[in-house]
Amino acid sequence: MSFAEIADLYVSHVARCYGQNVHVVFDGYEAGASVKDHEHMRRKNNTGSVSPDVVVGVSRYLTFDQQVFLSNENNKDGCIAVQQCCSSGGR
Repeated sequence: MSFAEIADLYVSHVARCYGQNVHVVFDGYEAGASVKDHEHMRRKNNTGSVSPDVVVGVSRYLTFDQQVFLSNENNKDGCIAVQQCCSSGGR
């Protein structure tokens, strides 16, 4: 499944569950320590492995297990960028 298809599924899910007139906010963390660092480390350790950095783009395909892929912060950032691009119609 391509990242664009994943983004489309997410947009459809949000529209179906919350309606058409909603705003989704992807809130990040400032550089430095966070109160959630311990939880992030626990989740990363529970996956058994960490995905390498993946080049994420609308026409690229996800080839990793979701949990392993999302254990890498750079991959999460890439997914958010694709989601924002697809949601604003900027493919």
